[in-house]
Amino acid sequence: MRPDKSLIYTETETPYAINAAESDRVSRSLRVNGVAVLRGFVPTFDIDDMRQAADAATTEGFNLPKAAACAISPSGNGSTLDFRHPFLVSGAAARLATSQALLDIVEGGIGSKAVVHHAIFQRSLVGNFEALDWHIDCGSNKLLNGLRKFPDKRIRMILYLSDVSSGGFSYIVGTPEAALKSFYPLPIGELFPPDQVPSDDAQKITFNDKVGTLILFDTHGLHRPEMPKSERLVLNIWFARSDFSGKLPPTLVSVSLVPPENRDRIYVFDNQRGFDPLEAPARPDAPPSLARRIAKRILGR
Repeated sequence: MRPDKSLIYTETETPYAINAAESDRVSRSLRVNGVAVLRGFVPTFDIDDMRQAADAATTEGFNLPKAAACAISPSGNGSTLDFRHPFLVSGAAARLATSQALLDIVEGGIGSKAVVHHAIFQRSLVGNFEALDWHIDCGSNKLLNGLRKFPDKRIRMILYLSDVSSGGFSYIVGTPEAALKSFYPLPIGELFPPDQVPSDDAQKITFNDKVGTLILFDTHGLHRPEMPKSERLVLNIWFARSDFSGKLPPTLVSVSLVPPENRDRIYVFDNQRGFDPLEAPARPDAPPSLARRIAKRILGR
């Protein structure tokens, strides 16, 4: 199927709901373009909740209330500050991740029940260099899997928590299948070959958009962040199939932050391929798992 950029944007009539026509449009755009954008899907009060949490969690010194801070500091790479446990500090992030309408779209795209592969609040810092060039995502948690590649299809969600007038997310439509074939066989550590990046600028789109813009995309499509002229805040969630072939870290979430009406989709936080579940007793000959140590620090038990 040929890419069709006219399908990319969908205005949703009702927050956290997608009617049949909207769902068809979003799904078709993911299929033919590899990317789709929803406007109006996340209500203003939840955007405000996430923006405040993200702002605090990605500030050096971590100025959240002591009970929420959990003694987990943001990390970064010089171009971003990342907070890797958004579902612990934002009920709105948990509500969004478990919403039926969003997961129906995601799971239609990957063909399976979804789990949260990874999630972060991220602050992009002003810079004068490209943090990343065109690339696709084939890796997983490096602590658990090293530099191995995985062919599993994933869908990533980016929610803009601030207005982005420059340095937005860029995507090359229609590239997931060909880009994976070009990149996956390359030796570990070798970057995506520049001569395989499509030269037609009509295939490229940069999303400099307002707060509340929600982007879904196939991570095997070529993408990159552009250089921001001002800081921006986003929520990033990577969704994978529940049978993802690599090991994944635990996704920590307080069930109390998930609304009762969303709890039938709580499996999105389940992960049986990473650290031991929190309920598992520590072996007497081994130190407690990272998940248990964090849980003890957070929950006091």
